Amino acid sequence: MLIKILAAILTIALLFLIINRAFRNLKYFNRSVINLGLTVVLGGVIYLAYYFDLKNNMYLAPVYYLTMFFSVVGVGLAFFVFLIIKALTNKTFVRGKIIKEEKLNKYLYIVYTKGLDVYLLNGRGIIKKIGKNDLYDELINEVNKEYGIVTSSDYTKRIGEVTISDKINTIYYCYLVKVFDEVDSKLEKIDKRALTSYDFKYLDKQIIFRTLLEEEFVIKIDKKDIGD
Repeated sequence: MLIKILAAILTIALLFLIINRAFRNLKYFNRSVINLGLTVVLGGVIYLAYYFDLKNNMYLAPVYYLTMFFSVVGVGLAFFVFLIIKALTNKTFVRGKIIKEEKLNKYLYIVYTKGLDVYLLNGRGIIKKIGKNDLYDELINEVNKEYGIVTSSDYTKRIGEVTISDKINTIYYCYLVKVFDEVDSKLEKIDKRALTSYDFKYLDKQIIFRTLLEEEFVIKIDKKDIGD
């Protein structure tokens, strides 16, 4: 019985972890509301399951229903409280004062590669503006479809980020995507061995070479230092 109880608790915790990972790009407050709603829904489903099973004389030992119910409530409220605390301390409320979030221009910078080939557009990776409520995975899928890229999430990896310091900072989230088949002719195919002689702009050279190395990086550059 103890093993079944532990299995139920771990199952609920894993479910909440998966759902929170799926919504990791949302604001902390929005994620806390999702967790609270999920707690209410799952708790209600378990209660109804117990009620109807009891009515039809098909129910399991009450301890299993109670375990599932309190696991949902405990794990759900733990996530809710944690995310509320993060929301209140993450550029939203500090010492009782409301602070405006830092303004950022955010972009995806995607480098496509297949074997020894790298695919670029006008001498740089594919750049996609990130909207306020955009999910990165969905944006990458949109770009993949636009350029006829055949790949999967297992071959899509975030390598690093570059922040350009200015009056309003710009940040690039740099991804390496490994391609299965040939891609759209709109993209230029370049042999990796020829990249050193390619005339890149400073920013693109920094991103492309570091991304291809597949070593995580975080770079901060002043706008005046990149020349464009």
